[in-house]
Amino acid sequence: MSNTDLASQHNRAQDDYWQARQDLAGAIRELIETSVTRDIEPDAALKMTESVRAITEELQQSPEMRGLFAYSKTRGGLKTCNAEILCVGGNSHPIAPGLEMWHEDGKWRGRVRFDWSYEGPPGTVHGGWVAAVLDHFMGFCQNFSEFPGMTAGLEVRYRKRTPLDADLELVSWFESEGERKTRVFGEIRHNGEITASAEALFVQPKEGFPMLEAYKNDQFLS
Repeated sequence: MSNTDLASQHNRAQDDYWQARQDLAGAIRELIETSVTRDIEPDAALKMTESVRAITEELQQSPEMRGLFAYSKTRGGLKTCNAEILCVGGNSHPIAPGLEMWHEDGKWRGRVRFDWSYEGPPGTVHGGWVAAVLDHFMGFCQNFSEFPGMTAGLEVRYRKRTPLDADLELVSWFESEGERKTRVFGEIRHNGEITASAEALFVQPKEGFPMLEAYKNDQFLS
């Protein structure tokens, strides 16, 4: 078997792995939302608790894998695992809301829909989740700036209620502020109206940002 065939086989195995993990995460998300949107009688809740704990025990039989670096050693590198297992934007993370991101017309754009398990004020997305999604989305955007770095400060303005169970649009752009600094702006919109906006400062460490190079090349950072 050639190196090309081996690489293709490896990629298919990784695709199958993450597709299965995405399916599992989706099922858990559905379970979480259903559990908070149903009036469950105590006897039924106790019975379901036993079933959920049995599944948890089954999961615990699999090899332990703690953190992004651990996954990136065997499951596709930092770029792949960043997109799959992070708690805000990971496709395979059961508490992630399903954030989609892409580049269009010189800006980064996104789409997300929060179910009822993300409620803060009645019928409204919790402000902590609004801030978390903006931070994650804006952080992804600044990775493509001249001086990508880490979040040094984030200011969020809540302009209107961000509704649950609704299609939300995101947009982000950045401006370089000299050596090692990037100013990033972001918005969440519903039906064209801004519900939350944010401004953040990202600073590149003096020693450089080797994690970013590993991320771009989808490598493991030792």
